Amino acid sequence: MGDKKNKWIMFFSLSIFLNISFSLAIIWLSIEQTDGGYKVRKIQREILELKSFKSKLEVEKERLLAPAELMYRANESGMREAKLGQIRKIVSKEKKEEVSK
Repeated sequence: MGDKKNKWIMFFSLSIFLNISFSLAIIWLSIEQTDGGYKVRKIQREILELKSFKSKLEVEKERLLAPAELMYRANESGMREAKLGQIRKIVSKEKKEEVSK
């Protein structure tokens, strides 16, 4: 009878230990899942911010490359249009060979 009682105590102790272990594993996985969700949300927010920043930069680039803006900046720097004969084109040997073919 004492042997049967010891087996039941061992079985009961083992089942309690396994239940506690599995419960802790489930809690740990839940915490990791929540933490992963926060990281994903943070990365998504960063992506949206970077896309917005990229759009703003593209608008600024287009504004700066507009002919009126370039003319204004050139005049501000004292630059003017080149006269006929002042512009020289320098062509590399590779380009000359491509053009002659």
